[in-house]
Amino acid sequence: MLEYESLLFLCTNQNYIQNSYLISLINVSNNLWDKKILKNISWSTKFGQNWAIMGPNGAGKSILIKIILGQLPYFGTIKRHKKISKFENISGVTFEQQKLLLLQEEKKDLFEDFSSQEQHFLNGLEFIDPKKKHHKKLQQIAEELDLSNILEKPIRHFSNGEVRKSLIVRALLTDPKLIILDEPFDGLDKLSVKWLNETISGIINNGVTVWLVSHRFDELAPEINHVLCLKSGEVFAQGLRSEIITTKNMRELFGSSNLEIFRKRDGLIKNFKNNKIFQNNLIDSMPKNNKFTNIIKMVNVNVNYGEKVV
Repeated sequence: MLEYESLLFLCTNQNYIQNSYLISLINVSNNLWDKKILKNISWSTKFGQNWAIMGPNGAGKSILIKIILGQLPYFGTIKRHKKISKFENISGVTFEQQKLLLLQEEKKDLFEDFSSQEQHFLNGLEFIDPKKKHHKKLQQIAEELDLSNILEKPIRHFSNGEVRKSLIVRALLTDPKLIILDEPFDGLDKLSVKWLNETISGIINNGVTVWLVSHRFDELAPEINHVLCLKSGEVFAQGLRSEIITTKNMRELFGSSNLEIFRKRDGLIKNFKNNKIFQNNLIDSMPKNNKFTNIIKMVNVNVNYGEKVV
């Protein structure tokens, strides 16, 4: 009987968690000087819901995240579940963090050049776990995500993808209940985009809630099951991914020209390379009397970061 009651309590508790709100925003607004950036945002998220926060540049996506992380003032009401009432239970990974990190390392480089005083440059291990509190866990996560090779590597020699990966690993070390990734695909090559999507899927499947801030609706991991769309600081649409990401909604949100660019950017390159008729028509349409002058000419150029040939 006791075992049955314990099981019943566990099931009821799990059902309560799944149906309780993680964060609820009621008429949340934000002003920058006398300009209103966010306008009466009402949005609720539950445990088990992984969201994409989407919209064109200037829609207010990053401002919304900074408000949720307690970094900006706001008007309105925000209710948080007790599991994320403390900000340390939320990890945010932003492009700004990457720029700041690389800038700090560049300053060391410049200081060393001018002062001739040797500087200590961070490697991946020192950046991800500076106090060396999570050595065993870090090794495990790095192995699972195939990142062991960057731990001893100087950060100033990291590629964009490697910096982004190290930021995500650092976020995972704190056992967050919620991870917010702000435009994580920007500046990444196709292999890094693939790796990141697989990593996001793995994080979600391990029980961590993920919010993904992005303007790229064609690069969302399949586990991202809900979408919030912002436009000009207001809620444009919210709900299930299958209902929100439609051609009509995306055209209204991003504009028809941008939509076509997003949908066809890879296909156009591929078709151009494989379609000789299209190429010939393009060449034939150019003025015959045009004489082109090289703006930049590069011959046998190599770029190295340390021993790595980029």
